[in-house]
Amino acid sequence: MKALDKTPKRVIVIENSLDHLHEIENALSSKGMEFVGIRYSRGDAKKRNLILS
Repeated sequence: MKALDKTPKRVIVIENSLDHLHEIENALSSKGMEFVGIRYSRGDAKKRNLILS
């Protein structure tokens, strides 16, 4: 964002980690930007079924 000449009013993020969404939301809200976060959960089932050998 530092490289942009303008600051966006709203940022939309699609992320699989709810923790990351919260971190991004906190960082952007402290700069006065509106945040829309969408948690992508399609990979959750694959992650649950993953067997590490």
